[in-house]
Amino acid sequence: MYYNGYIRLYTVTVATLFLLSPLLALPYILLGIYRQERSAYFFFALFLGFLAWLQVPLSDLFRHSLNIYHYLDKPFSYAYVNKQSADYFIPIVNWILVNGNIPYQYLRLFSVTESFFLLTVIFNYMIETSEREYTYGEVFMRFCIMYLFFEFIMTTSGVRYGFAVCQYIYALHLVFNKKSWLPALFFALFATQIHVSFAFFIPISVLLYWLCSTKRKTIVFFGLLSVVLIPIISHFSYLLGRRADWYFGGGNSVSDNSAITIYGFILTIGVRLFLLPFLVLVYQYFTPPPRTQPHSPTQHTHNHTPPPPPTHTHIRVAIPNHSCRWTRMAAVWIGMAVMFITNMTMLYRLTFVLSTIGIFLLLEIEQHFYIRKRFITILLWCGIMTTLCNTVNYRSIILNSRYQYIAMPVPVILQDHYDKQWILEHVNGNKMKQ
Repeated sequence: MYYNGYIRLYTVTVATLFLLSPLLALPYILLGIYRQERSAYFFFALFLGFLAWLQVPLSDLFRHSLNIYHYLDKPFSYAYVNKQSADYFIPIVNWILVNGNIPYQYLRLFSVTESFFLLTVIFNYMIETSEREYTYGEVFMRFCIMYLFFEFIMTTSGVRYGFAVCQYIYALHLVFNKKSWLPALFFALFATQIHVSFAFFIPISVLLYWLCSTKRKTIVFFGLLSVVLIPIISHFSYLLGRRADWYFGGGNSVSDNSAITIYGFILTIGVRLFLLPFLVLVYQYFTPPPRTQPHSPTQHTHNHTPPPPPTHTHIRVAIPNHSCRWTRMAAVWIGMAVMFITNMTMLYRLTFVLSTIGIFLLLEIEQHFYIRKRFITILLWCGIMTTLCNTVNYRSIILNSRYQYIAMPVPVILQDHYDKQWILEHVNGNKMKQ
């Protein structure tokens, strides 16, 4: 049923419910996702955006929420002159927001909504173009896997990195799935302007992608790269500016793990362990196995029994190695994560990408191979455990955020601000004041 010839009645209904209360609309949004209503994916992303609006400014979000006031009453050139790094998007947006008297929370409402919506665009494209026919339940389970591995809280509190990751992954989609090179270049450059580390990550990941065409080459290249890693970082560290010392300098930098507690270490590593099913997929399908031939009809002529029909449950069709694009790119990020396994922050940032592209790796493989339902269930439980571990890791953010306001009408939510005075009175660095 259509409204005004092009807007579906579902969209009008869910939009009305959403304005009354995003939480009230959530069951209807999830029902729409189950029934493959395209607008439901946008409203779910918007729901996450409003949760981001309500998240308390801790971690990097605390620093960014106060730094924005440095741009107040400054000329526009202040946003890009005398910067120590080459990413300009956030400073420019900061200048516009603070000098336009616009609440800073609009940035994360946009960034989180846009980031997750881009992932749903890739998800729907791969579902719709897949040679496999999915049931509603199968699609919904895979959507749940994508969401459970999505680092919502860190995308919000980190402000830039998770936002940049999603632009980078969408650029990969445009290249791998659609062969749209110019738009892909735009999103790749956009990622570098959100977080300067992608000026390093994108070229090295593309280079390694083309070099690592087989398992053997991948092992050799990463073995050699491990030997020359320090000289490479030293040579290209200017791309990261001051953040090179922050990530790799030791002492008070984030690469120093001396202050981490045993419980923090277990939780940090534990979350990464739940990515192991994706590593299994990469290892098994990096180089596709040979074609399994169906039974020949001549084998059954003696008893006149017709051959069994070819079904996806027992036929494994070999595909050209160049078709395993998401698999190869996942292998690249796994290799880089292994090289930085002793640097907790770099390990987290590298596996952040792996956890986000994991669902697309699965969908790519399922285009050509049958993956047992038991394995999908394991993936789902690993996603649930990842979410539970993150709930413990970020409990301070969860307990102190105003997530309960998600039940209120949207105009009421938009009136709720974490302004400078509130932040100074209630937050001390990365902790809430007692």
